[in-house]
Parts: sequence; structure tokens; C-alpha cells
Amino acid sequence: MLRSRAVAVSFAATVVALLSGSSLRAQVVINEIHYNPDVKTDPAEFIELHNPGTAPVNVAGWYFSDGINYALPATNIAAGGYLVVAQNPSFLFTKFGVRAVGPFNPDGSSGLSSTGERITLRNAAGQVVDEVDYQLGFPWPTVGDPVAETSPGTGSSIELIHPGLDNNLGGSWRSAQTSGSGGTSQTLLADRSAWRYFKGTAAPSNLSTAWRQPGFDDTAWLSGSTPIGYGESFITTALSDMNGGYTTVFLRRTFTVSDPAQFSQLILQAQYDDGFKVWINGVNVIDNQANMPAGEVPHTGSAVGALENLNFVSFNLAVPPASVLVAGENVIAVQAANASLSGSSDFFFDCRLLGQIGGSSSGGPSPGRVNTVFATNAPPQIRQVDHAPGQPRSGQPVAITAKVTDPHGVASVLLEYQVVRPGSYIELTDAAYTNAANWTPLPMNDAGVAGDALAGDDVYTATIPATAQAHRNLVRYRITVADTLGRSVRVPYADDPVPNFAYFVYDGVPGWRGAVNPAGTGSNATVVNFSSEVMGRLPVFHLIGRSNAVATATWFSRYGGDAYQWQGALVYDGKV
Repeated sequence: MLRSRAVAVSFAATVVALLSGSSLRAQVVINEIHYNPDVKTDPAEFIELHNPGTAPVNVAGWYFSDGINYALPATNIAAGGYLVVAQNPSFLFTKFGVRAVGPFNPDGSSGLSSTGERITLRNAAGQVVDEVDYQLGFPWPTVGDPVAETSPGTGSSIELIHPGLDNNLGGSWRSAQTSGSGGTSQTLLADRSAWRYFKGTAAPSNLSTAWRQPGFDDTAWLSGSTPIGYGESFITTALSDMNGGYTTVFLRRTFTVSDPAQFSQLILQAQYDDGFKVWINGVNVIDNQANMPAGEVPHTGSAVGALENLNFVSFNLAVPPASVLVAGENVIAVQAANASLSGSSDFFFDCRLLGQIGGSSSGGPSPGRVNTVFATNAPPQIRQVDHAPGQPRSGQPVAITAKVTDPHGVASVLLEYQVVRPGSYIELTDAAYTNAANWTPLPMNDAGVAGDALAGDDVYTATIPATAQAHRNLVRYRITVADTLGRSVRVPYADDPVPNFAYFVYDGVPGWRGAVNPAGTGSNATVVNFSSEVMGRLPVFHLIGRSNAVATATWFSRYGGDAYQWQGALVYDGKV
């Protein structure tokens, strides 16, 4: 994460110029789209334009030709600045405290599509300045889904990770993280920074609370850069002795603040497995919100459960910034913990600390300011995930393919799969689903070997063996990719209500035979036979789940509101 907005603007302009190959594209980018507000009747939709360059851009005569119907007013977008085009500017100001132009679609037509559409911005000469054809669901972020609406980030927008990325690729976007709205943000502590750390083989200080105080002497501690941990390819500081050796790690580092009073909110974004606590200048700012027990946790303690998420998660700190920060040097201290002493496949921790200037502290979209997901190095782009055959039969190997690209180079692509056998359905909340031991890892390659069709075409392949393919097996899979700088992501994304891809092994509809009265006589006892071929002409559905969930959903509870009430998998025409 860059340390200042001025540096960010300069960096962004350079990257855009290098990657876009178009002077028009470098002028202004579509940077945020809010197409599915949390309250469906609220006219809160907007499109945010961003000028990542070093000079202002006059947008007089510019207009949208697709997605919305609106001509921009004669105005400049400042260098590094934003212009928000709103469905209803007055309502947007009331909800987010941000001034906007509009209303778009003044002819009274409907707003942006909640399932995806093309947005095209043109200049006064009719040339395309920027165009985004967004969709709902992987490889695009999922926002507005009933499951997502029960989680933090309700009514989220989609945000561009960096203005230099191709914003017509779904992997360049993420759903807005829970963060302050309005104002601007400043990075106080960047991710991938150097820390002092102490392995939890013993207490970190004689007095249990001393290690997290500003005056504590940590010069005898080890030093290393985050991410710290084991079991993942993106880790910088490896803890090879942690699994079976200790459950906790203690970390400290300093950061400088010039004026604590300028901040209205502190936001900590963490990448972690399995839990952590945080102190700033000795004040506990994250206690049990990040998968840890409340109160004091000894060095032999552990997180409250296993967590499988490679993405950064945002935490709005409840304390007023001026009450914990001091002008000058500040100290942040972290206790990170694994869920178990041994048997865990991984552990890691990294974080960044942001200070919000102005605005409010509600969650969701960030119109008119730095995106909550902004990063100078995005993880690799992954798309075109597929499996072949589409619906395999017993004993057929299945090739999983995915296109993966990254300007820094792709370091690793890892497939994990889980076999769910008939009668033993595993729900997403079951320990058997989250336990890494129940997922089989397979490296994917682009070397033209082991089932990969063509070397060097950016399409990576792994083959799930024939032994996993048995009649009526449900096979789930997910993919983790990392670049050469250590940034990684697992797909489907962590906030996707469908957290894995899947296929269903099926040998076909069996033949059917029956009679009106098999034990009778005469015509009623005549057996009628329908072959498998005849039966296969009918639409075939499979509803896979726990027997009580299927029975309740079918016969008893009926409807339960907007959110999903029961967990299961639906297979139709061979597709899960």
C-alpha cells in the first residue's frame, strides 16, 4: 500500500500509461460502480470516475452512451480526483455525504442493471474513453445477493483495485470492504512491512501486558516482513517450527502520525489465519472481533476456530483515533494465533492500518475517495475456470482449466478438490468443509504436460483422477493463485455466496419398469418398460442436501424471507 495520496497518483499515472496503450484510457477511468443498494427502493446508485493522472481533465461534452443516459457538465476532474455521477445527487449526499452530478437517466428510465450491463463513457468527439461490461458473479464480485446481505458490506459497490488495471476484467474489481464513507484515507501502516516478532514458545514478557506497551524493549525479538506464517506460497517470513511447536506469535512495530486529530476513523485491514488481537499504544482496539476469545489469551492459547480466507478483511476500530494515537511515533502490537497446536495446514498474518479523514464510518461504498480495496499490487487475474467433461461418468478423469495472468509473473496455481459422496452431504458450515485436510491439493501447470494442452498460453491445467469419479459423487473445487511478489487470491472470492466450483458425476438416468398392480392379473399386471434412453429425454434435476433440510424446505417451512434458509446443491442439465 502506498504511503501518500500524492505518491499513489504518480504511481497510478505511470502504471496506466504503461498498461493502457491509449492516451484516452489514461485520462479518466470508471473506478467504482454501485448498482445494487442495500435498500432496493433507495435511489443510491452511482458511477465514480477517477482521474489518475497528474493534470486536470476537462470533461465538457463527455457523455455515457451505454448503461446510463447522462451528459457530463463542463467541469474539471482534478489530478488524482473523482467525479461521482449519481442516480439522485441529493439522496447520495444524504446517505454518503458526497457531492455528485446528475441525476443520470433524467428521462425517468430505470437505473443500472443488478445482473450486469455495459457502461460506456465517450468524449465530446464520440471516442470511447472507458468501457466496463460488468457482470454478477465470478470472475466479477458478487454484491446484492441475499447471502451477502446478511454479512458485513451490505449494499456494497464494486471497486477497481488499481486504476492501472484493465477494468473490463472481473478480477480487477472487488466488492467494497466495510470502511468509512466520504472523505479520504491515508495509509498509516502498509501491508508487507517489517515487524519485530516473538514466537509463542513462552510468554513474551514477564508481566503479561508489558510486551504491548509503547516503552517495551523488543530489540531482542526476531525481525521479518509480513506476511508471516507457514503453509502458503505468499508468506515472506516463514515459521517452519510453528506447526506442533506453538500456537501464538507476538508482533510489534512503530508508525508515525503527524496529526491524530485529522482522522475521523481508523480502519485495520488484515489477512489472517486463524485469529488475532491488536493494541495501539497499549489500548486494545481489536479483542474478540477477529476469531479470538475475549480478554487475556496466554501464549499457549488459540483462536476460536479454523478460518480459510486469503483475502484482506476490514475492521472499523471503535475507538476515536485521537484517543489512541499520539503525534509522532506510535506502537502497534498484535497477538496472532492458530486454531490448534498441530495438524493445521497453514497460519499467516499481515495487516495495514488506514486513517480516514472526514466522512462517516458506515460500511459499504466509498464514492469520491480512495477505494477501500486499493492496492499497488493486485493478485493475479483468474478467469475462464472450467472443467471437462462437463458432467463426467464414473471413472472419467476430469481436467480443470483456468486462465491466469499477472504483469509480475505467475508464481503458483493450486487446485484443491473435495469429494462429497452420496448420502454424506457436507454443508458449507460443517467442520468437514472448512478443514483443509478434507481438500486434496493438485498443482496446476502451463507447461504443456500432465493434461495441459498448450505450453505458455496462460491456461493452467490439473487433472482430478478417475478414482474420484463415482456415480452420484459431487466434486467441489477451488483455485489459489499467487504472483512472484507474493500477492495471492483464492477463487471463488471469500464474499461469494457460492465458495467453490463443482461438478456432478452421473452415469445417466436408469431405465424404469412398473405395472399398475405387479401382484395382480390381467392388464393391471402388465409390466411396462422404459429404457434409459427414453427416461433421459425428460429434464433431470438433483437436489442434494441433508435429508432434514430437503424435507423441511419441501414440505414444512416453505418460505423464509430473502436469505437462503437451507444449504444444498442443485444440479440441472448436468450443471451444479
